[in-house]
Amino acid sequence: MYRYALPLAAILSLTACEGPSAVDGVAKGKEVSSGPFGLIKSDAVKVDTSSAFKGLDKVAIGSFTVGFATYKTASTKTSVIGHPGGSSNARNTLKGIDDATMQKITDEAYKSFLSDLKSKGYTVVGHDEIMKFADFSSTKSYPNPYEDSDSGFFGPKSTTRYFAPSSFNGVKLFMGDLPGTMGGFATDNPTVGAAKYASANGVKVLHVVYVLDFANADSSGGLRWTNQVKVGQGMTVVPTVSKIGLIADQGGLASDNGNIILGQPITSEKQFATISDATSDSDVVGENVVNGLAGLTGAVGMSRSKDFEFNARPADFKAAATDAVKQANTALIGKMAGLK
Repeated sequence: MYRYALPLAAILSLTACEGPSAVDGVAKGKEVSSGPFGLIKSDAVKVDTSSAFKGLDKVAIGSFTVGFATYKTASTKTSVIGHPGGSSNARNTLKGIDDATMQKITDEAYKSFLSDLKSKGYTVVGHDEIMKFADFSSTKSYPNPYEDSDSGFFGPKSTTRYFAPSSFNGVKLFMGDLPGTMGGFATDNPTVGAAKYASANGVKVLHVVYVLDFANADSSGGLRWTNQVKVGQGMTVVPTVSKIGLIADQGGLASDNGNIILGQPITSEKQFATISDATSDSDVVGENVVNGLAGLTGAVGMSRSKDFEFNARPADFKAAATDAVKQANTALIGKMAGLK
C-alpha cells in the first residue's frame, strides 16, 4: 500500500512553488500577442477607423486623462493533471508618490501633447474653449483626481488614480475610456456633449487616456511543475487602454469616429524606486498552515504570496513617467498625422 509514496513525494518536491520575487533593474512591459498559442504579435499602434482621421487638421481637446496605478497584483498557478496546484501571488504597492507629483506629471504630459499636435500641423482648440459650450460643460465630471478600485484592471482590488490637467474643471471620462466606467448616462456623457460641439462648430473632438504602470511581472505556471512571479520596476504606458479617441458631429456616421490605440507597452529605461519585501510574519505563518491543510486533501504544490513595496524617489519617478508619456505621444500622434 506504500507503492505510491515515493512518486507522490517526488511530485510534491517538483511542484513546490518557487513563489514571488523581485528583480533588479528595469522590467519591460509584457509584449501583447494574440492568435493560436499567442504567436501573432500585435502592432505597436493600432487604428480603429482610419478614415475618421483623413483630412483632419483642426481638433478640440475634450479630455486628457492620465491614470497612475498605485496598487496591483500579479499571480500565476500551476497544476498536475488530476491534482490542484499551488499559486504564486505578488501584491505590489507604490510608495512615496503624492498627488502633487502625479498632477505635475499630468500637466507636463498635456503640455507635451499639445506641443506635439501643433508640430504635426494641427490647429488646436483648447479645453477651455470647448468648456464654454454648455452642452459639453454640463456633462458629468469626476473629482480630480478620480480613484478607481472596482474595475480590477491591474488585478483583484487594484487601485488606479486618474488625473486631468490642473487647468481642467475635473476629470471627464468619455464612453469607453476606462473599463467598467461609463462616464455618465445619456446626455450626461461627455461623448454626447462632444458630438454636439462638433456638430455646432465643425471641429472634431479628441479624448485622450494614458494609463501608467509602475511594476511589470514575468510569470510562469499552468500545466507545469513549478510556478513563479518575478516583479520589477518599469514605468510603462499600458497598451489597449492608452489611446487617442476622436468624436465627430452628432449627425455623422459611426465611421466618422475613430481611435489611435497603443498596441504594445512603452517602458522607460529610467529607474525610479527600490523594492522591499513587506510581507508580515503572521501572513507567512498563516500561509504555511493553509499549505499544510491543502496537502492533506491531495493538493499538489504550495502557494506563496508576498507583499512588495516600490519605494519611489519622486524626482526619478517623474522623470521616468515623463519619458514614457513623451514616447507614447510620439507614437500615437505620429500615427494619427500619418493618416491625414
